[in-house]
Amino acid sequence: MITLFKDEKIILIQRKYWLPFVLEAIPLVLIAILPFILFIFIEALPLPQDIKNIFLNYSNYYFFFSFNFVFIVWMFLGILWTNYYLDILIITNKRIIDIEQIGLFSRDEAEIRFEKIEDIRIEIVGFLPSLLKFGNIHIQSAAEKREFVLKDFQNPYKIKDIIATQKEKVFEENKT
Repeated sequence: MITLFKDEKIILIQRKYWLPFVLEAIPLVLIAILPFILFIFIEALPLPQDIKNIFLNYSNYYFFFSFNFVFIVWMFLGILWTNYYLDILIITNKRIIDIEQIGLFSRDEAEIRFEKIEDIRIEIVGFLPSLLKFGNIHIQSAAEKREFVLKDFQNPYKIKDIIATQKEKVFEENKT
């Protein structure tokens, strides 16, 4: 749970872009339906008839283990969804908070105050990220952890502009 400082207001809350999650989930879905596709095409496979008969005679066991396999793949898909859904970026008027879920029971929360920001760099690599406008934001800081990386966020230029605007406001407030 994030606790805001006195006079701190949330400016932006943003989740990671959905496409990297989908690209990781598609192989899991294909793996989950593979046993059922194999069962449908067992007659067409070039296997000896004895093996085909054993396969067809014990189809109940095959489906039992196939559904257990699908359940296990479903759990991995749930973990993948949890990792995607709980990764969040929060920009306030005083700091940037990056919450990254790692597995089911681990979370990494990092924050950087606007006073510590030295440089912001946008990284968009590849055809799809360029077309769909999502990428990484690298924030150089004067803190102990030199680089702060926000991965796979939609419209990183908008986020960079918000950060730069807030950094300038904090600079002006501290100047007076």
